Amino acid sequence: MQAFRTSFYHCCCVFIFFISCLACTSGRPTELAEVHVADDELESFVAEANRFAFALLHKLPSDSDSRVLSPFSIHNALMMVWRGSGTGSTTDLGMQQALQLATGVSYDAANSRIYNQIMRSSTDENIVRLANALWVEPSYDLNPQYTDLLQRSYGAPLAKLDFVKDPDYSAEVINQWTREQTNNRIAELIGPAAIKPNTRLIITNGVYFKGHWQTPFSRELTRTADFFKADHSRSKVSLMQNTDPQPRFGYHQSSLGQLLELPYAGEQLSMILLLPRPDHSLPELYAPRAAGQLLGAMKMMAPQRVDVYLPRFKIESALQLSEPLKQMGMAAAFSDQADFSGISTARDLKISAVLHKANIETDEAGSEAAAATAVLMEKTSAAIEPTPVPVFRADRPFLFLIRHRESRLILFMGAFNG
Repeated sequence: MQAFRTSFYHCCCVFIFFISCLACTSGRPTELAEVHVADDELESFVAEANRFAFALLHKLPSDSDSRVLSPFSIHNALMMVWRGSGTGSTTDLGMQQALQLATGVSYDAANSRIYNQIMRSSTDENIVRLANALWVEPSYDLNPQYTDLLQRSYGAPLAKLDFVKDPDYSAEVINQWTREQTNNRIAELIGPAAIKPNTRLIITNGVYFKGHWQTPFSRELTRTADFFKADHSRSKVSLMQNTDPQPRFGYHQSSLGQLLELPYAGEQLSMILLLPRPDHSLPELYAPRAAGQLLGAMKMMAPQRVDVYLPRFKIESALQLSEPLKQMGMAAAFSDQADFSGISTARDLKISAVLHKANIETDEAGSEAAAATAVLMEKTSAAIEPTPVPVFRADRPFLFLIRHRESRLILFMGAFNG
């Protein structure tokens, strides 16, 4: 009888899992119901999310390795957690600080509208997928108001997994969901060892993007070239180039360096490249003051002819974000004093880990990128065209972003160091 119950339970979980994947794997996902939100509130929401992106990148351990992440994925997952914090608690205020929430925006409505805008930009040429999910231990009761909110405003269905009795199976179900959402680019988000006996809730987010350049690079023009790394060593890269006088790209020269925008087909999404001045390092661009200047400089990019030299690049990153998030103000959310009374009246949850994986590949045709985030929660123990033509030669470390152009929301970002 016990074996029958276990088998039946597993079948039910798999069924729920596939239902939760259905929207993202069978054509265009169902849009979220929208509640009116003013345009200025939406702009504030995006500005806060983008400030969070740079603040998080600034807090990550500095090293010479290339890296990629989806600040949107991380921000979205943490927003779902924050919506379950006790209003006015230290947990609530700390998460607001970390997430850069300062304007009193109607966040649920803003999230729904941004989600729909991004999903509408998905076409046959440029694929964008977004997905959220909640995974709860069967014996743990969640507030129905909380689960209803996340389903309605974040598109996050609820599934039950026995973290206590079968962590291996639970991890595999979540990893299979992740593979579905990321076109198999993220094979394993959670290892069984990450699920502890006191794990009660896991919140996940998946993002996938595949886009073709509006103006592709010619493979015949790609050449092997030197790349000058931050440690003054050199490596060889395949340097793509576009010196055709016809395409005009968004470009701006700021005091921090050069900014270039390469649109994907349809021009609803684009990659922005930030090449620091030779006397500036990449970490200097992450600092809060410089990040604010860069976000402002992006608004000043204007179409003009640019001779572009960009290396093909492929990057994978696996990040454990607990410590950086604590440094950003979220320490209370990880402590035994955490208040997530909006999630459960038991008031006994805290964040145990925030895991993130991402990868990107960019070549002459375009880019393909994917990311996934898991928040594990456990019981507490208690312009004018210049002359000559600008040359944007990315043969030294540079920062890159992929953003949704209408909202200006950053979906992916990273640094290439050769």
